[in-house]
Amino acid sequence: MTDRPTPPASPPRRRAQGQVEALARGDRLYIGAGTVKTHVARLLAKLGARDRVQLVIHAYRSGLAG
Repeated sequence: MTDRPTPPASPPRRRAQGQVEALARGDRLYIGAGTVKTHVARLLAKLGARDRVQLVIHAYRSGLAG
């Protein structure tokens, strides 16, 4: 297996992109834990990542964070 997440079928929408950027920076989003879990689960599915670490790796490799 590789450390790279599977490329998405379509690029993340602006809001999803912002969430990935915020995750990568470790920003506080001031939202409930349930909302965070929902967002993370949707991002994992959309990007084909297996965990948050892969989401952050994706953010750095795609230039969303850095």
